[in-house]
Amino acid sequence: MNNSSRLADTAYLLIILLIGGYLLSIGKMLVVPIIFAIILAFLMYPLCRWLEKKQFHRILAILITMLSTLTLIVGVIILFTNLFAGLVTDMDDFRWKVIQTVQSSINWVASIPMLQDNLEPILKEGGKGLLNQVSNVLGSTLISSTSLVGYLGIILVYTFLFLLYRSAFKKFILSWFKDDRVGQIESMLYQFQSVTQNYFFGLLIAVGILGTINTIGLYIIGIEHAFLFGFFAACLTIIPYIGTTIGGLLPTLFALINYDELWKPIAVIIFYQAVQMLEGNFITPKIVGDKVSINPLVAIIVLIFGGFFWGIVGMILSLPLTAIARILLSNFESTKPFAYLLSNDFKSK
Repeated sequence: MNNSSRLADTAYLLIILLIGGYLLSIGKMLVVPIIFAIILAFLMYPLCRWLEKKQFHRILAILITMLSTLTLIVGVIILFTNLFAGLVTDMDDFRWKVIQTVQSSINWVASIPMLQDNLEPILKEGGKGLLNQVSNVLGSTLISSTSLVGYLGIILVYTFLFLLYRSAFKKFILSWFKDDRVGQIESMLYQFQSVTQNYFFGLLIAVGILGTINTIGLYIIGIEHAFLFGFFAACLTIIPYIGTTIGGLLPTLFALINYDELWKPIAVIIFYQAVQMLEGNFITPKIVGDKVSINPLVAIIVLIFGGFFWGIVGMILSLPLTAIARILLSNFESTKPFAYLLSNDFKSK
């Protein structure tokens, strides 16, 4: 392939990516449930296939698989709900301490003679602005949560249909290629499934490890509800590289307001920064990163782009989708350089 044709292929690919990115951005409500359903179908397929080999009818096997998955998810939700219910009993005292701390800070600033005249209007306006921002954040969170619940039903329907008609979808895809390429494309489809399963399995292991470390660390520091705070932060590692830091904000605030000892919130901050370094430099690259074979620079870039286009959902989906894209690009001669660019052995290439 000469340089001019390679340059043309590169230009075509970039144009397709730009158009595709725009369409994905405006079509979020339609595309996101389909992508989630495809990923769930990949994850559920092994159990579904195993049940079918045990002479279960395909529809029954799918229903059992989906019911088992939902039972597991609901069980986790109930567990965290009960843990948060225990935290709620402390929230009244916690809330009043937050109010007292904020009020004391405002009174201290307002008591400075040189700042009284100039700062009082700013403090009042700042308080209103802060309340408005908090209201906007809570409103956006509520809307996002409601939308997520609304997605759930259609995602389950899509997942059921993808599993039910998976053979037909496979034949449809293979029919677009010549006979000598069918084996390669079939292998590529298997790699899509394998990398998705490996990524989320690795993520599950990482959550277990980080949850245990967080719980032990908070317990040693002397923070109440250590298990809740520890595993809540660990679950946020589904947002790569920044989830652990976000998860550390809640126990830090709890320790800052709920304890008289100043060293406890400082210890929580230091501890979570250490865990973040451990997670970002060892756990995620070795346990999760090796499952998807994406280099850290590309991972950070796609994480930012995913958040820009689709918010939190985009950050969650960015790595598995990039891993699938890498496999797709590596199966065509003209796009192999882009697959090398995405891979974690890019430096050696």
